[in-house]
Amino acid sequence: MEERFNRAQARREAREALAAARPRAVWVTLLFGLLTVLPPLAAMALALGSMWDLPFLLPAQVLLLEALALLCALYSLVAWIGYLSYSLRLSRREEAGCWCLLEGFSMPGRMAALALALVVRLLPWGLGMGLLASLGVLAVEAWGPWGLLAALPCALLCFLLLLWLLPRYALLPFLFLDQPGLGALQAISRSIALMRGRKAALWKLWLSFLGWGLLTALTLGLLGLWTRPYFWAAAARFYDWILDQEETHMPLTF
Repeated sequence: MEERFNRAQARREAREALAAARPRAVWVTLLFGLLTVLPPLAAMALALGSMWDLPFLLPAQVLLLEALALLCALYSLVAWIGYLSYSLRLSRREEAGCWCLLEGFSMPGRMAALALALVVRLLPWGLGMGLLASLGVLAVEAWGPWGLLAALPCALLCFLLLLWLLPRYALLPFLFLDQPGLGALQAISRSIALMRGRKAALWKLWLSFLGWGLLTALTLGLLGLWTRPYFWAAAARFYDWILDQEETHMPLTF
């Protein structure tokens, strides 16, 4: 029988790892924020500034801006993977530092393949949720207040689907880092399999940080320098707990 995930223990272990971190996690998180925001912001500002005085944009220029936006999104995604690498190493009490933030830049191709595979995998769900949302809007437009009787169930169904989908793919970045031999589709299937029956445990962990999230919003994100590494170190503990459970209950082969 699988043991229950101990949220309190995971959070305590995350705090202990953060307390022992050198350099301090807050400085690594600050560097991550600057690394994630400043280069894409500068690139987009330069591109838009060069076209500011034009009366209209040519199709080629619009495509160029869209391509630049995609590159900036990929850059931010790769930088985020580096931060998760730092969080995973930190939670395991391994050597971790600012250099971890650059690890993602050694594998942008794998990251792009994973992102594309995830988009394709989520496309039917996204279309379904979009259809439900459209039906709700059309019901309100056609029947006025009575249309809410149809719109509210549509909104509730979309919300429940989102609650189900988010934890389903939550282990993807950790699997991507921890098991480099996995392909994009294999990593997605592995995350789905590992999260089967464990979604509620992950949601409880996420919700236990709700108070910290509200305080972070009240401080305009400043508190995130402390809460972000805490959250991701705890999430890494959840990932390692799942791996431990899989190894403990792995069937014997002869």
